[in-house]
Amino acid sequence: MTTGVVESMEMSLKMDVLRELRAGDGRILLHDEVEERPGQFDIVPLWEVVEESEIMTPRDVFEQMREEGYKVCAP
Repeated sequence: MTTGVVESMEMSLKMDVLRELRAGDGRILLHDEVEERPGQFDIVPLWEVVEESEIMTPRDVFEQMREEGYKVCAP
């Protein structure tokens, strides 16, 4: 799998999340795994309130770090 393919998938996921965020008035539905007892997990839904600017791909995070002056190597 190439970098381009992975970044394309990440951008697609970001667009899906942004659509859900807009449809949910700033909320997205996430799920957490809670261990009820050793080896037994329950999946618990939870709504999170987020800003669109908080939804980032790894490339977005990398670019933001560079813009903020961090010395990071090119991906």
